[in-house]
Amino acid sequence: MRKLIPFLFIFLFFCARHEVKKYYIKPKKKIKEPVLRVLLFEGKNPLYVGGTNIYYAVDSRGKRFKFFANNILKIKRGVNGADVYMDGKKVKLSLPLVFYTKNGYIKIQGKRFRGEIEIDPFLRVVNRVKIEDYLKSVVPLEIGSPFLSNFEALKAQAVCARSYALRKYFERKGSFFHVYSDVRDQVYGGRDKENEITDLAVKMTRGEVLLYKNEIALTLFHSTCGGRTAYFDEAFPGKKYIPYLKSVRCNFQGKDLCRKSPYYRWERKFSIYEFKEILSRNISNLMGISLTPKDIIDFRISDRGASGRVKEIKVKTRKGTFAFKGFDVRKVLKKGRALPSNFFFFKKRGRNVIILGRGFGHGAGLCQYGALALAKKGVNYERILKFYYPGTKIKKIY
Repeated sequence: MRKLIPFLFIFLFFCARHEVKKYYIKPKKKIKEPVLRVLLFEGKNPLYVGGTNIYYAVDSRGKRFKFFANNILKIKRGVNGADVYMDGKKVKLSLPLVFYTKNGYIKIQGKRFRGEIEIDPFLRVVNRVKIEDYLKSVVPLEIGSPFLSNFEALKAQAVCARSYALRKYFERKGSFFHVYSDVRDQVYGGRDKENEITDLAVKMTRGEVLLYKNEIALTLFHSTCGGRTAYFDEAFPGKKYIPYLKSVRCNFQGKDLCRKSPYYRWERKFSIYEFKEILSRNISNLMGISLTPKDIIDFRISDRGASGRVKEIKVKTRKGTFAFKGFDVRKVLKKGRALPSNFFFFKKRGRNVIILGRGFGHGAGLCQYGALALAKKGVNYERILKFYYPGTKIKKIY
């Protein structure tokens, strides 16, 4: 399964930036395909810009400059601002700059991108790209596994990714950018990461989004649910309940759909001293205090959600009792990486502490391993989406 776990842990391992504002689509009105502003880099210094063909730059004065494919521009920010160089010589271009080409692609740091590239004086790089072109890179990076045997899952992922991006487009309208190109929103790698099978999935669902009572649904997804998805407010404590993001049993004919995932079941084993060492180090980092393993007195799960996921843990120390919720639960127990999910149980065996876990990611919304399994069983993308987002419907809006 091509890069499914690394890229999937991605969006859904770290993302807790989910707004619950509502964005509505008028039932009989279609919109124009949006142009997204995707933040590619911020603060990377220097930047290298090129093209696969003749390309152009428009500077802050509105002047247009022509470059050839073998012309590589170096943009470097110093104490007095940013300067542009070509072949080691300074070029009279003033930021912000907009790069475009009539044929081919603009290259940033050696990577090809569709649409236009904008660079501001702080070296923030934005890709202005149509949403359908954006999805051609997002879908394969988020779900991987681009095979015709699971094509319906790829179509479901395309609708999810489009719906999510459209929400962000409305939510951040007027801002410098609409979406991050990494795990803070959806992973996007430009033209080099596109795949012809996922391109077809995007094309066949063009303009389709998921709605809940004419509201654009918050289409969260994750790698592996472990047998049951999570309620939204369970995965993200403090957020309001969302009707279509409720816990569903990820099961078909008595068998869990995501059981082929390497994270369907997982285990972590520590000695009691090592466990206390992990707790003391992580609590010290999270709370800005200094603890040693000897300071750890007790540890317990203080709250579980309806799906069985841990909502809160409490750690009693010589310097007070600390409570951790949401993603901090996984961070306070991390050794290197955070725990794969909040869906776990503790077991003490002799002088060891064992964490028995299920799933990968926050658990809310579509389970990607589950969707892939449903597709292989002949379930179409509309039914896959209805299964994981009860009460929603698909609508073509452009």
